[in-house]
Amino acid sequence: MPGARDAFLALDDEDLELLLRFVLVDGSIKDLAGAMSVSYPTMRQRLDSVLSRVRTASKGAAVDPVESYLADLISRGAILPAHARRVRELHRASLDRSRSSPPNSSARESR
Repeated sequence: MPGARDAFLALDDEDLELLLRFVLVDGSIKDLAGAMSVSYPTMRQRLDSVLSRVRTASKGAAVDPVESYLADLISRGAILPAHARRVRELHRASLDRSRSSPPNSSARESR
């Protein structure tokens, strides 16, 4: 598969470590969850997030670091999914505004 290496290189060290540990327990989410002292649903969610990032990267699309970070926070129980969605919406709106505004518009206004 072309781009397989790039897909994995797009992951951070923590995601790579999780995938390595997953392979070393023969793909057993139950065993991985036990080894990392988290519940099965938490581990399943973390793996789903990592796999989503791998899929995105394997298609050649850039992995959004904010979305990745929010997914990680959700999987750790550090933020509620509804709050993460709101942060993501605000982030996207901010990006859309910055893309649609003309460059250096503030510099022109101050002249």
